[in-house]
Amino acid sequence: MSVLSVFYQLRHPYILVDQQQNPFLVNPAAESLLAETQATLSDSLLWQQTLIPLLQGTSEFNDNHFYHNGQTYRLTVSDLSLEDQIIQAIQIEEAQTTREQLHNLYSLLDNLGAYVVSPEKVRFLSNRASVGFIAPGNKAN
Repeated sequence: MSVLSVFYQLRHPYILVDQQQNPFLVNPAAESLLAETQATLSDSLLWQQTLIPLLQGTSEFNDNHFYHNGQTYRLTVSDLSLEDQIIQAIQIEEAQTTREQLHNLYSLLDNLGAYVVSPEKVRFLSNRASVGFIAPGNKAN
């Protein structure tokens, strides 16, 4: 069994990239996840404007996350020696939002003056008969 045969059978999405930053192998899991084929990926905006800057370290962001088709993904890049050349193996996975990231977002919004409502508060307010608002300068009764 050849290495390429094993590569195509991997259940995790992988892209192999050559030294000229061209995706020369895209396994079926990566094609399905990104909704791109090996033939269309190298000419896509995803590749040109998002993935190449991430691989070259010239992205405006300092991490290996990117947004595509309504989902955030994370790249894990490994340098491999294949015969006499170095290639990059890129694993792609859906990034999960952590509780800490959500807390930081709520804190940021709160510091900007937005009122962030927790799910418990929404349930409490929806169970009340009426909800009133107090205009600036008026006092609540």
